[in-house]
Amino acid sequence: MKWIISLLIILTGVSAMALEAIESQAEFMNSVSYKLNLIGRARQLNVLTGVNFVVGEGFLRSVYFSVSALAPIVTSITPGSGQNTAAINITNLAGANFVAGASVKLTKSGETDINAANVSVVNSGTITCTFDLTGAAGGLWNVTVINPDNRSGSLSSAFSVTYPAPQISSVSPDHGFSNAPVNVEVSGSAFRSNAGVKLLKTGEGDLAGTSVVIVSSSKITCIFDITGKTPGIWDLTVVNDDNQSGTLSQAFKIEALDLFLTAPVLSAKNPFNPAEGVTTITYGLSRDANISVYLYNIRGERVWQYDAPSGSDGGRAGTNEIVWSGITGFKSFVSIGVYIVHVVAREGGQAKILGRSKIAIIK
Repeated sequence: MKWIISLLIILTGVSAMALEAIESQAEFMNSVSYKLNLIGRARQLNVLTGVNFVVGEGFLRSVYFSVSALAPIVTSITPGSGQNTAAINITNLAGANFVAGASVKLTKSGETDINAANVSVVNSGTITCTFDLTGAAGGLWNVTVINPDNRSGSLSSAFSVTYPAPQISSVSPDHGFSNAPVNVEVSGSAFRSNAGVKLLKTGEGDLAGTSVVIVSSSKITCIFDITGKTPGIWDLTVVNDDNQSGTLSQAFKIEALDLFLTAPVLSAKNPFNPAEGVTTITYGLSRDANISVYLYNIRGERVWQYDAPSGSDGGRAGTNEIVWSGITGFKSFVSIGVYIVHVVAREGGQAKILGRSKIAIIK
């Protein structure tokens, strides 16, 4: 039997001193995972030597150094990605043949290795650790486990380092007239080189910014050609070169020089029963203006009025929505009948009717 042990020592390169050290780990020797590793090692030896090794108690005690002789295998990592702004805790680096004292690192061609901290070999198939990703290059990284005997195993492109998505805090100016291009400055964070900027509005094509300059990670300048574009409120979006994006809703207002309705005067409920709730009167404006909404009965008597200062709800460029409960200016419900809604602009001491609509009241 001595010649078999000698052969095993030669095949694995494990010293007699290492064998004595491993033999002291009786609890590990009796584990299921340990014995399964030995079965696999016995099959390897059958092929290498032609000797029919039987995995019995004697064999287990004579080749327990097999576990440390097998290179680690990495099968998965959880979580599989993290932002390059902080450290991340790896809760399950899974695989096989991990040994106490193993080290872990992330590698990427052209980049400095990221060595793991707080490495804990939970068992031969699980490791937990921490990677400090602060400032790391984005993209896919390889995960490598190195056992104390310098045998290693890697899983290629297993971990993704990501950049934070851009965030927008403001845009200046936040409005412009639709007769000429406008220069804007976008403020925020996490802007990257080659980022793009655009204005968006439901029902309209995206308006991409031109002459985009990434001044810093928190400032972008660009030009929007809003000539002839639909008046109203537009969202602003920044898209980084990794396709991550950030949007500031209702960030920019396009106004026309002339004042007119861009959407007709409508009532959300028509006919309308005040006993069942409220209705919404909607209309669109080409630019900000002082607006009054009047409600007249069929005798031409004004029964309700709503005044909206320029730029406020009811008096701003784009879609406006005015809620009416069916109660008159005299604090009573309107009577059954047909009523006329007038949307009137008040500028320079003059009033101009922009649009009309009818509402039928039922009960």
